[in-house]
Amino acid sequence: MLFWSLDPKEAEYRWVFLGFPLWGPLRSALRFIALGLWLFGCLFLLRIGSFIVGPFRTTRHNFRRTVYHIFVSGFCMIIGTRIRVEGERPKRPYLVVMNHISWVDFFVVARILGECCICAQDDITTFPLVGALIRAGGPVPVRRVREAVPETLALMERELQRGRAMMLAPEGVVGPGKRVRRFRASLLEVAIRLNMPVHYMSLTSRTPPGYPPASKIIFKGPDHFFFGEDIPQEELDESGPPQHAIPHLLRLLSVPWHEYTVRFGEEAISGTERIPLAQSLQTAVESIFTPVE
Repeated sequence: MLFWSLDPKEAEYRWVFLGFPLWGPLRSALRFIALGLWLFGCLFLLRIGSFIVGPFRTTRHNFRRTVYHIFVSGFCMIIGTRIRVEGERPKRPYLVVMNHISWVDFFVVARILGECCICAQDDITTFPLVGALIRAGGPVPVRRVREAVPETLALMERELQRGRAMMLAPEGVVGPGKRVRRFRASLLEVAIRLNMPVHYMSLTSRTPPGYPPASKIIFKGPDHFFFGEDIPQEELDESGPPQHAIPHLLRLLSVPWHEYTVRFGEEAISGTERIPLAQSLQTAVESIFTPVE
């Protein structure tokens, strides 16, 4: 029987199988296989179901979003993501901003804000296999070039006017979670246009005692989209060099669990100019943010 166990003497969580600790590499291998099976199973369900309900547009849309939520929930469970929520979630329609520490953030937000339309880097929707499932959730694709801003703002405005919720990470890049980076103001223009107050939340993460810290586990290394020609030395000192995707994923899967704490701010923030609004939101997120160890 497979179950969780806590040894109070070592204060360390371990997977236990028939009374024996499950070796980290074996845990990683089993989870990797489970991820593959889950991915192909959800893709099969998405393709077959979409074909069956194809002529009915609304039904097809609802079915695709249902499969997307099933996929996200299973994905978080398999990779060992625990989520703790503090504060109250906003009520639709809303725009919420947050800090950005890892690619795992996408799945955490999708898990706790099921109705939320996520502004995500456009290439995430073109990933082999998993991209089809992410597209089923209806994200707003964001291209990191200035020329694409008007198109992105138009998409955001349309979805918010339809009554959908929306999440945006204004830092624009992931980081090791030691601080909140400067919020970029360009996409916050949609809040000005719609005269919509902006909610905010912070994300932090931890791993079990006795294992590498979350900053070394969930963070893949400096973002290659970092603004500027070179990644600052301070960033390299905090996070180390970039890691390849598969070794990083296997390292993440080898840890028994990692926990995300999502903390919502109390009051939404309004503004009439995007740059002061971005500064106010950054300060608000910093006030509720706990640095990742």
